[in-house]
Amino acid sequence: MGQSIREMALEMADLIHEIALCCQNKDVNHASRFNVSTSECRTLRVFQKEDNLTMKNLSKKMNLAMSRMTRIVDGLVRKDYVKRGTDQRDRRICLVSLTESGSGLVKEMQENYLAMNINVLESVEPSARTEVIKALKILKSAMKESGIQ
Repeated sequence: MGQSIREMALEMADLIHEIALCCQNKDVNHASRFNVSTSECRTLRVFQKEDNLTMKNLSKKMNLAMSRMTRIVDGLVRKDYVKRGTDQRDRRICLVSLTESGSGLVKEMQENYLAMNINVLESVEPSARTEVIKALKILKSAMKESGIQ
């Protein structure tokens, strides 16, 4: 007889925990390679798909308090990776965007991150790669549907 849903949930919890630890280590290694903190690295990744973000939207996307987001952005401004500006329609709104050096760094980080993920996929049997991606998509969707974000 197969595993009960409880047994599967316990195994899933252990696997997700182990994967999360691997991802944390991957993030730490990735960030340190570029001399940024993991929080700064995650923030820069948001700009892969967005050019300008308000501090409010950036904070929301990162799921961080505005005060924490402000400290992260301050560090990125000091490193000349992002700049602050104001919205022309509402000067109270602070906009954050990449600088030229920040844009170059994000591209370099993307390539490095892609190489790390290619390395992981290459260790998976070629016939199982599509199944792995499909399973991850299903898990992500199920987690969102059950309120885990």
